[in-house]
Amino acid sequence: MPCCDSMTDRVTCHCLQVKESQVADSVAIYGAQSVKDVIRTCGAGGGCNSCHTKIRQIIESHGATGACEEEMPAAL
Repeated sequence: MPCCDSMTDRVTCHCLQVKESQVADSVAIYGAQSVKDVIRTCGAGGGCNSCHTKIRQIIESHGATGACEEEMPAAL
């Protein structure tokens, strides 16, 4: 079950058919902090690059707000 299951689960990366929840999970579970990190963790953004802006927005909204904080590593 995705960590942030309250969001509308739209396809974010059409080239690779990666959904918004998968990108959010990359941020929350794997600590992705950049598009490059998201590409490594779930593949989104690895095609034509047109979704990079949306991926950055997801990183900001889920990373900066502490979404699913219980699974994020504690800040030092």
